[in-house]
Amino acid sequence: MAISVSDIIAQNTIGYSEGKPVGVPASYAWYNGLYRPIGYSGPPSDFTSVTGWGQVYQKAGAPAYSNPNATIDVANAKTYVHLKATGEWVLVQNQANNQIAGAHFVADFSGNSAIAMKIGSQAAGSATMAAPPTGYNDHFWPSARGIYAAGAVDAVYVQMDMKVSDPNLQLIANVGADWWRTPSVGYANGMTNNPGAGMSNWVELSTQWTTLGFYSSTTSQFQADLPPPLEGVVTEVPKPTITLFSADSGVVGDGITNASVLKLTGTAQAGLAVNVFDGSQLLGTTKADASGAWTFTTAQLTSTSHSFTAKAISASGNTSTASTTLTVQVDTIAPTAPKLLSFSPDTGVVGDGKTDAAVIKLTGTAEAGSAVKVFDGATQIGTVRTDSQGSWSLVTGPLSTATHTFSATATDVAGNSSTASSPLNVRVDGGGTSTPPVTGENLLVNGSFEASAVKSSWFAGFSTIPGWSAVRGGTIELWNNLNGVKATNGVNFGELDYLGADDGLYQNVLTIQGQSYDLSLDARSRPGFTGATCSMEILWNDTVVARVPPGNSWQTYNFTVTGTGGSDRLTIREVAGQGGDGLGALYDNVSLVAKQPITSASQASLAQASRAVDLINQYSATSAVNSDYGTSPLASAADSLTTLSQTLAQSQQHT
Repeated sequence: MAISVSDIIAQNTIGYSEGKPVGVPASYAWYNGLYRPIGYSGPPSDFTSVTGWGQVYQKAGAPAYSNPNATIDVANAKTYVHLKATGEWVLVQNQANNQIAGAHFVADFSGNSAIAMKIGSQAAGSATMAAPPTGYNDHFWPSARGIYAAGAVDAVYVQMDMKVSDPNLQLIANVGADWWRTPSVGYANGMTNNPGAGMSNWVELSTQWTTLGFYSSTTSQFQADLPPPLEGVVTEVPKPTITLFSADSGVVGDGITNASVLKLTGTAQAGLAVNVFDGSQLLGTTKADASGAWTFTTAQLTSTSHSFTAKAISASGNTSTASTTLTVQVDTIAPTAPKLLSFSPDTGVVGDGKTDAAVIKLTGTAEAGSAVKVFDGATQIGTVRTDSQGSWSLVTGPLSTATHTFSATATDVAGNSSTASSPLNVRVDGGGTSTPPVTGENLLVNGSFEASAVKSSWFAGFSTIPGWSAVRGGTIELWNNLNGVKATNGVNFGELDYLGADDGLYQNVLTIQGQSYDLSLDARSRPGFTGATCSMEILWNDTVVARVPPGNSWQTYNFTVTGTGGSDRLTIREVAGQGGDGLGALYDNVSLVAKQPITSASQASLAQASRAVDLINQYSATSAVNSDYGTSPLASAADSLTTLSQTLAQSQQHT
């Protein structure tokens, strides 16, 4: 198995972690990877033992994947200590004659709780163990501690080779060491008997062997005196990374921006110069700071695709290999103005620009894939995304009796906005809130989440999408037929808990006072998980209508809500306390449809009996769950009507 000194150094340099562990609080010092506690490069003076160890976690933010037969192989686990007197590295633990032991510990090591982990030995000398189950890690070590004389050691080096059996697993691992008071002393709370020497960065595992290493000394000390596994290996300049750019306008993460001057960000070995390239053209040079971070601001860029890479340069002038390419499409050209073509229903004389419908459907064209904002005068009434042919449509909310001047603007995926379309004037006669929304028409914009581009078999995060906005501090995460799950409507669907945040999304919709609406959505738990970590809450005007712990297959959940006559807010959010693991419920096909319209007489009655309305609202959040899209209501319509009749009667008796 090939060993690279530069890779080992990168694993022990801040900023080079390839992920973060699920279930570990961000407040933990080792959450981001490399950790060297102050004062423990070498052991306490009276300690005589050491143990090298490794650990494996699910990668935070990675799509969930469950394979009960997946395994992790560990080979060539060795621990060396560095002798003060002679400067020698001495091998004190060797997997060849020291069997690997371990357990599945709870991810955050709370209470040091663990469950048994079966470990098998292979003919070639490697150890095989199961992938970590939900909520746990794999933590393993040579069964016998390494021994040295008290006061004789000033550093430790741990090295292991690892691989996974399933290429779909997205697991990260690191290695580290603990100093032990004696070869046999037990664990004590607070780790007083085994203070940590530290641990390396997180490395993503694959089906190919990867060598992981940790050294407790400084990098300069390590390079000056390499341990035996690395002797004779040419020290290469560690390859830098180039991780992101800003400003990332439009859809965040799609690699497209309308900014012509970009700030590039990456990592390199601390103190090294970094050359930044666009293709083969050198753009300039920057320098990694003490933490290994670097930034570079480009000059004005043309509207085309740019391929950015970086190379690090050592003090002696040696150059690293190029970083992975960061591709950015710069698009500063605004789309042409959209067109408003027609409205429906066009009642009466077709083509005279008049209708007696209070809710109408507007249709038009714009640049394919662009987001179209639709206005009534100066008021924005909705946003839709065009299809692959550039067509779009939008259903308005209830319109007043008046002449309405509709217009639209288009914003492309880079964030460039067009000028306004030519106006479409529509005279609405008999409109206003006395006419209810059209029964059977979904009043929500983008209820199936198809208006945002997401790469097939992948996911993307957004702050806003057509019709929906993320709750404060959250992100709207959309999947496209990912992880073996297909959408119930189209190809996109949503997942709560983006990268371990408390997530949710909301949409405002115009309603009629006292009008009942059928609210429905499809939901299921993330594959391999349950409602214990995948529950969601449904809110209507910031009041919880229901808490849904979805099952392991798509189900349709139905609720009844009541309009206030203004702009009502629907919110779908993750249950508080479940946002730290990056694992949330899946949802799709959200619909809000008016029930049979209320009459003018009943509206007048409701207006005269405000207390009765308040009581009705107490019963307006009934819910039911339909398995496999069948019907099995928890409360029948007849029961609901009976309850409402009793409530109204009670209201009249007390007026």
